Amino acid sequence: MCKIILLVTGIVAFLAGVCFADTTIEFSLMGGIGYFHALGDWTTHRFAPGVDQFQGRYTLSPEFEVKINDIGIGLFYSYTRLSAVDWEDYARSQGDDLYASGALGQLGGVVRYYPVNTERHAVNIEGGLSHVWLTGNEKYRGFDYEYDFVQSGLGFLMGAGYQYSFNERLSLTLPVRFLWKPEGIRYPEGNTYDVLGLLLMPGLKLTF
Repeated sequence: MCKIILLVTGIVAFLAGVCFADTTIEFSLMGGIGYFHALGDWTTHRFAPGVDQFQGRYTLSPEFEVKINDIGIGLFYSYTRLSAVDWEDYARSQGDDLYASGALGQLGGVVRYYPVNTERHAVNIEGGLSHVWLTGNEKYRGFDYEYDFVQSGLGFLMGAGYQYSFNERLSLTLPVRFLWKPEGIRYPEGNTYDVLGLLLMPGLKLTF
């Protein structure tokens, strides 16, 4: 994977250097710790109306970016350990002691445009795609089983971000990203729900 990334970025850098004499190319590593806020009805438990099967939680996300003038191409990974506290508390209130967990991971890419790109401040808008992994499991009365209604697959992304540069190498990043995963929840009876959420991921950016 690392060799592919280096090859692609090398080709992009070479072509840009040949075609555009005044092209500015930057390579950056970014990392953030933020929060995934779930949106929509996909989190609601099908057997307990008003109770959330899943809830948002903290997110980790490293990213690599190649920026050519005002255009950036980012490759990222993110991982969220979803909370199931609402469902666990409800089950215990009914006399059932269970443990539940879920996770949402992404591996994808985004294309960014920087309409504001000064020495100190930068603002970007972005769009992209990701492969979304959704998993979940439950432990109840000695049984441990995986949720079969969570569906992994292609997700769509759009977002915006602000960047404040302390110097030419180190910057503070404040991105907001919206995720849409069509039919991420599919129950045996045929009901489907799109997975929707906002990822808020403040972090740091190191530019080479």
